[in-house]
Amino acid sequence: MEDLIIILLLLAVIAVVLNQFNYRLALCMFPDTVKVTKWQGLLGWYGWVNLFVALPFLWDGDFSQGMYPLVLGLIPAVISIFTVLKFNDDRNVELRRDSKVCFNDNGEVLEPCNDVYGYLNNYSQRMKAIGPKYFFKEIFAREKSNKTLADGLLENTPEVTVDTLKSLPWVLDGAVDVKAQYIFLLEYMTNRYDNKKLYENLKVFCEKSKAIAKLLEIKFNAVPYNIAKFIAEADLTVSLMEKTSSDYSIAVDGESLENSEKILYVSTSPMYKINQNLSPVFRAIVAKFAKLTSKDEGTVILTSKKIIVKTPYSKSDFPISDAVFSFGDDISFDNSNYFCVLDTNFFRFVMLNLNKTL
Repeated sequence: MEDLIIILLLLAVIAVVLNQFNYRLALCMFPDTVKVTKWQGLLGWYGWVNLFVALPFLWDGDFSQGMYPLVLGLIPAVISIFTVLKFNDDRNVELRRDSKVCFNDNGEVLEPCNDVYGYLNNYSQRMKAIGPKYFFKEIFAREKSNKTLADGLLENTPEVTVDTLKSLPWVLDGAVDVKAQYIFLLEYMTNRYDNKKLYENLKVFCEKSKAIAKLLEIKFNAVPYNIAKFIAEADLTVSLMEKTSSDYSIAVDGESLENSEKILYVSTSPMYKINQNLSPVFRAIVAKFAKLTSKDEGTVILTSKKIIVKTPYSKSDFPISDAVFSFGDDISFDNSNYFCVLDTNFFRFVMLNLNKTL
């Protein structure tokens, strides 16, 4: 029994390590659009590693040794799958907001909503209708279709895109509402679509995404905050380059700007501090440790005239022309405070276009 306890504890450690490596991989039966938490990933990994250990014993007929890891594997694996299904069914998740994003809809100022679109909404009814096997095939087909739909959004007219969305099999079958399907498409384009192609066609994306939403009667207050924020930042950046006005606005608490100055990008993310005087090798080691242990958060704000950096202990302004230091995907403006911005590519795109205005 003591040996079994040691083995089970070792499996728990392996599950934690695998979860740090890739927590989504434990629930690979769900496509990327499905939201998965790290706790669900940990339960999944603990279940799979226990089942992996149990199978050789059960194969040899040694049920006394195989039953414990089998039970301890099945329970967390089933719980993780079930909680993912429920978590992506009837959603109303309050999203963290680091800025106030608004859209002027013909004089009516609208703000985005929480995440209320469950990719697996009414999954139990759908499973009963087509069976579990075809249900999982369908949700992966929905994910795979996003690439074609995204290309079509940029290349076709809004009317053609709307007709295509309405003609999808799962939309025709009533499994997915067409408005929800469009929100899932926007989520894909703002998170997993080809960055280069999206940024090259950003003006087209901003114009057509707004036109399609109007055709589908989706108001800005029905768009989840994370998607709405990206669209607003993209439109404000395009407007700056085109020297036109934008119907979007972004504000940050405590920041008072000139009337002609617009906020284009805001990122609140984990941050860490490293000593500038260390040698490159020691600097890399210290940075990795600091990144894992730091509990601080900082905010990077790009405006049309300057860069504002806020940390728990200071606030600094930097000229747009200043160099941006990098450590992996993390960025810094003073080569000391590094920020783990979520979308480094979009940050660099906005910075590149800001420098073109100088």
